This record gives sequence, structure tokens and C-alpha cells, in this order.
Amino acid sequence: MSELDETSMLSGREGTEPRSGTGTPSRRDRHASAEAAEAEAEAEAFAGWLNGDRSAPGAPEARPAGRATVDRGDGGLPAQSRRPADRPTGGTPRPGRASVPAVRPASPDRDEDHGTDRPAAPPSRLRDGVPPRDHGSAPVPAGDRGHAPPDRGHAPTDRGHAAVADRSHGAAPVRDEDRAHGAAAVERPRGAAGVRDGDRGHDSTVLRDGDSRNASDDTDVLHLDLDRHDEPVSSAPSSPAPVVGTAMVAGGFRGTNRALTQLAWLGAALLTAVIGIFRADRPGLWADELATWGMTTVPWQSMWGLLRSTDMVNGPYYVFMRAWTQLLGSSDLSLRLPSVIAMTVTAALVAALGSRFGGPRAGLIAGLLFAVLPATSRYGQEARVYALVVCAATLATLLLARALDRPRFVRFLPYVLVVAVMGLFNVISLVLLVAHGLLVLAMRRRAFAGWLPSALVGGAPAVVLLVASMGQRGQVGWVAPSSITSLAAFPYQLFGATAIGGALLVLGALAVTYRHPAVVYTAWAVLPAAVLFVAGHYTSVWLPRYLLFTLPAWVLLAAVTLDRIPLVRGLLVVAAVALVGIPAQATLRAQAGHDQDTRGMATIIANNEQPGDGIVYGTDDPGGGWVGRDTVAHYLAAGSRPKDLMLTQAQRTNGKVLAVECPDATKCLPTKVSRVWVVRLGAVSDPLRNIGGTKETALRAQFQTSRTWHPAGLTLALLTRKPS
Repeated sequence: MSELDETSMLSGREGTEPRSGTGTPSRRDRHASAEAAEAEAEAEAFAGWLNGDRSAPGAPEARPAGRATVDRGDGGLPAQSRRPADRPTGGTPRPGRASVPAVRPASPDRDEDHGTDRPAAPPSRLRDGVPPRDHGSAPVPAGDRGHAPPDRGHAPTDRGHAAVADRSHGAAPVRDEDRAHGAAAVERPRGAAGVRDGDRGHDSTVLRDGDSRNASDDTDVLHLDLDRHDEPVSSAPSSPAPVVGTAMVAGGFRGTNRALTQLAWLGAALLTAVIGIFRADRPGLWADELATWGMTTVPWQSMWGLLRSTDMVNGPYYVFMRAWTQLLGSSDLSLRLPSVIAMTVTAALVAALGSRFGGPRAGLIAGLLFAVLPATSRYGQEARVYALVVCAATLATLLLARALDRPRFVRFLPYVLVVAVMGLFNVISLVLLVAHGLLVLAMRRRAFAGWLPSALVGGAPAVVLLVASMGQRGQVGWVAPSSITSLAAFPYQLFGATAIGGALLVLGALAVTYRHPAVVYTAWAVLPAAVLFVAGHYTSVWLPRYLLFTLPAWVLLAAVTLDRIPLVRGLLVVAAVALVGIPAQATLRAQAGHDQDTRGMATIIANNEQPGDGIVYGTDDPGGGWVGRDTVAHYLAAGSRPKDLMLTQAQRTNGKVLAVECPDATKCLPTKVSRVWVVRLGAVSDPLRNIGGTKETALRAQFQTSRTWHPAGLTLALLTRKPS
């Protein structure tokens, strides 16, 4: 090829008008000229790097290695009016950075390299109306990308691979295995498209239909920073890699739409708060909630002595609630308000996790889906520790992901604190650390040495608490061993509705994989359940509500599946789940929504009580000997309560939770009492059978059953004295 022809072709590549030649160059000549021009550009870049001229005046700001940036080298000029002199000259390319000119629209009837008309392609070579692209020919227009295969012969990045995820809401991260081979994530410019996941590891760029703009107005230059393992380490500052699976865009923000990300967590939090607070005070306190209320009535100086005898494992939660009620009172709403707040925060955290690993769309779906679940309302309106544990587990997972961005000791401190709180509130929740450990090994193996001490320090307080409460193992002796039957009830007990639970398990199973980000949710959802199910064969730990901290993981897995369909359809699925859950939501807010209608029983006593009435409680009923006395004490004013005929020592005094009763009921039963109320747990046909101690004999001898009520989960009877 003559020097004139080569100059003409090079000038055509630079955007200037080439001179007309006497003939059309051959395809081989065009291809050789293009390769020569690219080799010359690479040689100049490499020579500039060897000279160390990386801080010349006017040079663009250095960016960390391994990041892909978009440098618009046009100075704002249209592509048609740009000349080589119009391009910025400041700065020498850094090592491993290749400048790839963005494509320009080309007419199928004109050879843009030489300014000559190209003969029309025969019909047999046309595909979808677009002629095939030959080496050395003009690039395919932006609107035709996806119809013509990429030109693999001119990729200047002969070392490394450009790995860009095919996502609609953000550029994809660089995987660890790709980073080790020089892979770089390309930050997508306006209209630029990404490489499909299936094409990672190949020196090609596959663009999606409709994902790129017409490039006639602008010509972008994509700089690919490649970490070349076979070259000397550059002195340029390096930035730690983002968490695998995190969507990255320019500026380090995760997600392509900040407004949608904020809408995801804010909308989920507001919806959860509205649903959670709605009629939160209507259901009566059930046995465990009454235990919480009872502990809030214990003086501070008596708290430690009482915990040493019973329920030590829940001691931190009782201390927290004791301080809470001292400030805000002990009404049903006040007792449940911490759980409402915890579930509200959890919904925001679920949306934040979904946005971090899957983009704002996945975060929005996950947050809204979590908000409408019946289980979210059930445990968000319960004065127990479970909602706080769910919140702590979700926050710990998010903090771990952020700590792995830049594994440093200081960044693990918040994680240590949250894990400590989570373990103190519920020791069983520490099985989540098993999933966290596997995630660290899968995502940042080198950070495992920093995570392990953090996990041990965070879990140490819970281990101390567990050892101190080993003598109280009988408190959970009623929990049945794990079995296939109990596993079948898992969807209903975890999600609050069988249909919703089955649907979410199916959606979650479709997303279960070892790939990011689903591997994060898979380990979180599956491993704790598997560990507890196996341990449930040997000890009393298998109870679905103990695994409530895995609920966000199942929701996030379902969101991964729903993120594969259009957003509108995903939101319709969320709406369908909300509609199916309406009956369960209504049942939860009924007066007997928590399985024991304690408020209804107290209302019956208040409406039918007469001066001089007495009351007797069943102490041998399974489910909590404190329920009857706590119900009367909580819902009835001191002046309107029937007299406790058998009481000799009040509940939660002298280190004992249960009350101490008179050993001889005949002697303790006053002769002047003409009516006696009897409170039993469960549905009992005979209110005096197996009531406990000598009470049955004494009552049968002097009284007869006048009337019986059966509130949900309880039995209430009114006895009148037999005629003499």
C-alpha cells in the first residue's frame, strides 16, 4: 500500500474528509491499514507510560486501576466538525488503558474509510436488512447494533476481557475471578450498552437492541483500565473492588437511579409503618406478651434475682422493655411499638439490600413485598423480641457487605456491635454467622481473617448468656423435635399464610443459585434453617418463629426472580400477594388475633363481676401458669378485680415467676364467698377437672358451675355456692 493510501485511510478514521483515490482499496489493504493504525496508537500509549508522564499539566484526573470510565474527548464539538487537533492533548494514557473510539453511524451505501461508494451487498448476504460487516469497513450504526456481529479483529484490548453485565439498572461489577485476569467493568456512557453475562471472558462487545443511542452527535471514548498481572505494578492508587454483585455507576453510587433507590427504601418503610400501626392495640396480649408485660412491672433491684431463676436467655430484652415502659407506659400499643419500629426499619434495610445487590428495581419489589406479608404484621404487632432480631440480622448482613468493600478493622466495628445485639436478643440467631462465614469465603476470601475475629467478638456476649442460662433448659422442653410434619407447617408459620408462603418459597427456589447476588440470600435463607432442623433432632430448638430472621432472605430471593420480568408485572405480583393476605391481615387484627382472647375474657369478668366475688386460677394448665393472673392484673383496675382466694405470694417476687398458693384449699376458701370465677388455659369442657392441687376437691364440695365462656384459647367459668 502506498503512503498516500495509508494517509488517506488514517485521515478518514480521524473524522476528516479523505481524499478521493483512483480506485477502491482491497479488503486486505483496508484491514492491514486499520491494524497498523491501532498498533501505532498502542505503541504511543505504552511509550508515554514508560516515560512516567502521568501528571502532565492538563492531564485528566487519574482514576484507580480496574475502573472503566468514559472520556468524552470531543470538547463538546459534533463528531462531523472534529479534527485531530480538536482532541485534548493533555496527559499520557496510563498503562493498560486502551482508548476505543465509539462507533459512528455509517451508511450502508458508502465506504466511510475511503469516502467511496460501496457496492450493494447481494440479497443472500443481507440479514434483517442489514449488510454484514467486513473487517476494515465502517462500524455499524448504533441503531443497528445487535443485528450485526461485532468486529472481533480490531479489539485493541488484547490483554483482559471487558465484563459488563447485561442489566437495565446499572453497570455490573467486576468479578474477583475476572479481576485477576485483567477484567474491567465499563461504566456505561449515555446510550451505551453492556456485554451479556454469557459473553464475559471474550474479547467482544455484544450490544442489546435499543440499548444504545445514535452516535452521530457524539463520539465517546471508552477507557478500559485493565489490571495486567504480567506487567509491573503501577504506582497509581488502586481502589478496592466493590462487593461482588453490586451495581456500579460513575461516582461509586450503586444503582442507576438515585431517586428510585430512595423511593424503594422510603416507600417500603412507610408502607410497613402504616400497616404495622393499624389496629396494633386491638388484639389481646397472649401468654408470651403477658410475660413481657409482667417483667416490666418488676423493680430494678429485683430483676437480676428473678432472671437467675427463670428466663435468663431473654434477660437483655426484658431490661430493654423495662426501660422502654418506664418512659412510655405499659399499654398494649406501647409494648408493641418497638416491634412496629423494628419491622419498619427492616423493610427499609431489605429494600437497601435489594438495591445494593440487584439494583433499585429489585430493592423496590423486595421492600414492598416484605411490607405486605402477614408475618411482618404478626410479629410487628407482638411485644416479643422477634422483630428486633429480624432487624438486627438484616442490618448485620448489610454492614458485612459494606465492610467487605474495603476490609479494614474499623469498618468491621459496626458489624461487631450489631451481631452482639442480635445474639443477646436471641442466641439462636447466631447461626446466621455460619451463612456470613460462607459468604465471606465466596466473596472476599482474603477478608476472612478479618471477619472471623469480628464474628467471635460479636458473638461472645451471647455465648456468656447461653452458659449462664444452661440450668433453665426446661423452659423450652415443650418444643417438639424437628420432623417432616413440622417442616410441612413451615410456610404458614414463617410467612403467616400457607398460600403466600408456598408462592414465596417457589419464587425463592427459582432464584437459589451459587451466583451473585442470589448466593447471599440463599446462604442466609437456607443454612440457618438446615442447621436448626438438624439440631432439632437432639435439642428443643426447632420452632419456625426462631427462624423469623431468615424471612428477609426469602423475600429478597423472590425479588430476584420477579426482577427478571418488567417492573409493572413485578408490582402486580406484590399487589396480588397483598390481596391474598387480606384475610390473614384481618384475622391478626381481631380481638383474638394472637390466639388468646385475653382482652375478651377480662371484658366478660368486668361486665359480670359483683362485689365480694372471688377468683381461682388453674396452675397445672400447659402454656403458662402466669397467664390468668397477668390478664386480670393488666386489663382490670385494682378496685374491680375479684379477690384471689388462693394467693399467698404474688407472682415475680422473691425470685419466683409463678405465684405461691395455699396448700390446703379447703382452709383458704372463705365461707362468705358466694361466687367464684375460674380461669383455665385452653378449651376445657369441665372447668374444675385437673385445676391443680386440692382446689378441685374443695370447689366441687361447695360450688356448682353456673355459666361457662370459651374465649379463644381460654376457658372462663362462674361458680355459685350450692344451696345448704
